[in-house]
Amino acid sequence: MISVMNLNNKKIDAFSVWKDTIPYIFLSSEKYSDVRLRFTLAHELGHLLLHANYINEEEIQSKVISEKIEKEADLFAVALLLPAITFSKDIYSTSIDHFINLKKKWKASIGSMIYRCQDLDLLTENQIKYLKDQMSYNRYWKSEPLDNIISLEQPFAHKQAFDLILDNHIVTEADIIEEIGCEASEIEEYSFLEKGRLTPSNIPDNIIHLF
Repeated sequence: MISVMNLNNKKIDAFSVWKDTIPYIFLSSEKYSDVRLRFTLAHELGHLLLHANYINEEEIQSKVISEKIEKEADLFAVALLLPAITFSKDIYSTSIDHFINLKKKWKASIGSMIYRCQDLDLLTENQIKYLKDQMSYNRYWKSEPLDNIISLEQPFAHKQAFDLILDNHIVTEADIIEEIGCEASEIEEYSFLEKGRLTPSNIPDNIIHLF
């Protein structure tokens, strides 16, 4: 489950936790680029899968261990977003413009792609240094090209599920609203359904308003 909230700390993009066998990711309500958000989600997924059963509260307080698990989550994130075999086929130039074009395809930051190249030994040390110098020269470490253009993908599993059961008349719109206990407009918004998709002829009274 993913939720957005005010974390009251601009240094923290998100945190994650398991609760009663359910994984939760809490994202900061601060406005970040969607490219950064994708990495943050992948990073937190790494924590949930790699560290939930192996790291206790006392160990997290250790700077050495904390840095280690953050590095592991970063490596998990870039491996998930930039798969080694397919990503490596795109690395045939050290031009910063080439990496800007790759950002359109992979929807990952230029910085993370450079570090992925370093991790996979796709480029020499001098080539990596050149790219990092270009990042610094163009001041891309703080704000990269396309950050305000590339948008986050929309989830589709819920929409497909609702469309399937409604189109095949397995349940009615009223059944869905009654079972979930929210207004039709709220379910439509969070499931990326077309507006009015769940508008039934008779709306049940036992509705809980989320906001």
